[in-house]
Amino acid sequence: MRGESPALRQAYVRLLIDEVTVEADTIQIRGSRKALERAVIATAASGGTKVPSFARHWRAR
Repeated sequence: MRGESPALRQAYVRLLIDEVTVEADTIQIRGSRKALERAVIATAASGGTKVPSFARHWRAR
């Protein structure tokens, strides 16, 4: 997930996410729990200790 290749990152995410539904007040992301579990185990086994995440930065105008 932290590699240089955007295509590789997109392919990896597509393995985990089956469907994204956007409504007026909610966003639902659906996927296989087993696939997510395998990805977490593989990351832990490779020495990764952090879960990839992001934060939105908001600036007051």
